[in-house]
Amino acid sequence: MCGIAGLISADGSQVSRPRLQLMTDVLAHRGPDGDGFWISEDGRVGLGHRRLSVIDLSPGGAQPMFYGLEDRYVLVYNGEIYNYLELKQRLLNQGYTFKTGTDTEVILALYHLKQEGCLSELDGMFAFALYDRQEQTLFCARDRFGEKPFYYTHEPGHYFYFGSEMKAIWRIGIPRTVSHTMLYRYLAYGMVQDPMHKGDTFFEEIFSLEPAHFLKLQLGSMTIEKARYWDLNLGDKQVGLDERQASQQLRDLLSRSVTRRLRSDVSVGSSFSGGLDSSIILSLAASRMDENKFNTFSARFPGFSRDEGRYMALMKERYPVISNDVFPNGEDLLSKINSVLYHQEEPLGSASVLAQFEVMKAAKQKGVTVLLDGQGADEIMGGYGHHHLPWIWESLNSGYANMVKSGWYYLSRKTDNHVNLRLIKDLFRILSFHFPSLSRELKIKRMAARQSFQPFFEKGYDDTFGKTALYSGLFRGNGLPSLDALLYFETCTMGLPELLRYADRNAMAHSREIRLPFLDHELVSFIFSLPGSMKMNGPWSKFLLRKAFEEMLPSQIAWRRDKVGYEPPQQTWMSSPVVQQEIKESIGFLVREGILHPRLLRTTPHGHGAFERGDGSWNILMAKALMAENSI
Repeated sequence: MCGIAGLISADGSQVSRPRLQLMTDVLAHRGPDGDGFWISEDGRVGLGHRRLSVIDLSPGGAQPMFYGLEDRYVLVYNGEIYNYLELKQRLLNQGYTFKTGTDTEVILALYHLKQEGCLSELDGMFAFALYDRQEQTLFCARDRFGEKPFYYTHEPGHYFYFGSEMKAIWRIGIPRTVSHTMLYRYLAYGMVQDPMHKGDTFFEEIFSLEPAHFLKLQLGSMTIEKARYWDLNLGDKQVGLDERQASQQLRDLLSRSVTRRLRSDVSVGSSFSGGLDSSIILSLAASRMDENKFNTFSARFPGFSRDEGRYMALMKERYPVISNDVFPNGEDLLSKINSVLYHQEEPLGSASVLAQFEVMKAAKQKGVTVLLDGQGADEIMGGYGHHHLPWIWESLNSGYANMVKSGWYYLSRKTDNHVNLRLIKDLFRILSFHFPSLSRELKIKRMAARQSFQPFFEKGYDDTFGKTALYSGLFRGNGLPSLDALLYFETCTMGLPELLRYADRNAMAHSREIRLPFLDHELVSFIFSLPGSMKMNGPWSKFLLRKAFEEMLPSQIAWRRDKVGYEPPQQTWMSSPVVQQEIKESIGFLVREGILHPRLLRTTPHGHGAFERGDGSWNILMAKALMAENSI
């Protein structure tokens, strides 16, 4: 787990050890255990590395790492290959030899054997750049779901620079220019990604290598080619598998995933919220380790209705782990936002990201380097409330009883004063995904109506960026809403990638490594091969997961219906006079920048919950912090 950086240029004067060190120094939090550099004989390729030692702590694990005759291959790598022991044994059987105990060397040997085909063999999270000195090509790849980051800037024929974080690229003089198309989309719709152009970031000319993609740079022409190497097959369905068999296979796959992700030469613990997913991970991990030495790290909010302390206590009674609770509060909220944004580099969806940041900080203080986490289960198995709607649609064809049960439960959950608004929002979400041309038109008209009667954006800004910030054609396939299509979208396109960015940056800000057992690609492919009735069943989301692990969990957790996950009392935090004043100043700043309409200067900002849109005050705070030149 590390930080990587590189300079590849047609002009050798742009590649130097001091420039590389500027890039790696700003990534020191990702790898505090050492650094390394390499520059090619012709002076046109430079690779830099910051090391966080997790597997093989000896000096032999240092990077850049070399492999092959005359050190043909040079690699800088960030991540973990969880099945490296199995791969290494296969390679040994084929005559390959190894000098270290690292997974890094396994990547090099496997690339020598299979070239880009090596990627299909890797179970892990990774971003790496591998230079072939003989072919003069740079091969860069990112893991299937995008757990590890890879940013780059490229001018064909001239240069290609990359880094684990954008600040490494800015550090060598690439301009930090905000993308106003992305900013408009964030302020208007709360979106932190462009689902049609997943490589775009909030900054011009800085791109992210898309998950499950690789690129090749030809040094001679300084041109790149990109390709996708993996995807989920929504049409590949299990036939004749009953609930008992499916439960056993799910247990086997997730148990194997946890076992592999416990491989480490440093201490391992878990990030624990008290929810179903993190409780399952805790039960599997603790049963494979000495419970009395296994640390959990949790965020607590005593007195807040969404605090999950009572569920955490149930698990701690069953598994006597060492519990470490942190108690994030709204004090110094503004300085915390700036501190977290420095590492995140792009806007935060809510203050829950700040809570996760504090959890990782506690792990560092305790000296636990690796944390397992339950992220990903909701997206792949249908863990959110709005997932019931497409399942109701599907149930029309599969069984009236399931449709009635799911429909009744969905409606019964909407019992508060916002019932109509929530129903409309969930319905609109489904329409947005499955009828994108209609969605696009509705969003244009809705924003146009708002601009006419209560304008949010300055007119020129809205005219320039409003329509270009929208999108169409998101979903694969046509027809009525599909649960699998929605889950695919949230797993691979928009939703989970955002959460993975938060998790990586928060963990690496404190030199911690976070591992996600639910994102074993074979496990994910298996879950997507199951019928919808094994994911959603009447009132139960993630039904098969509950059935498979109910004996390992207290029933109050195995069959709890509410969904929380480190939700802080954001509305209370935002209601403090200091934060309210900062929101007003942020409005003023964005008005002076020609972004927001002056009408907003006369409005009173309001706090809102972590997963609510509210009046947009949170996004306004983020936008101002993002644009401030000294924020990153």
